[in-house]
Amino acid sequence: MAATPRNPVSGGFATSPTLPTATSGLALYNSTFDEYFVAQDGVWRTLDANAALIPAHVSVQMRDAVCLAGGVAMPLNVTSHDWCAGVVQALHDSMALVRWEGDVHGFVGLDEDALYCGTSTPGQMSTTPDPAYNLIRVGRAVSADTLRVHLDQPILV
Repeated sequence: MAATPRNPVSGGFATSPTLPTATSGLALYNSTFDEYFVAQDGVWRTLDANAALIPAHVSVQMRDAVCLAGGVAMPLNVTSHDWCAGVVQALHDSMALVRWEGDVHGFVGLDEDALYCGTSTPGQMSTTPDPAYNLIRVGRAVSADTLRVHLDQPILV
């Protein structure tokens, strides 16, 4: 089903700094996140369907690798044997735009073409996995400031 950024009630484009309840079929542009969203199954997803707005724990930071706990984005910690849900692309109040596939910009000093994985420091990523825990791949750096998120299942060690 193709999504269009139109409000089905007014027929016009919907621009809002805050998001209403995700009623299926509703689409809007949110200026805070600079994204078009479509509501699907009670969740606001981006039009490319590779990211969604998810309630975030207060400890979540921009560009953190995150897991989900009870529907809330939490900093990924490999010591908890979590699965990575994605990387925080944008953060506003208590909502995180979590991307599980595609590019996240704004990093500093990534090693181009290096593979990044979760670490035992919550939310952080490294090119050097901790040998004591499962390898949780998060993505590959395409430049010094851009990570191409591509999640894999944890590799057991």
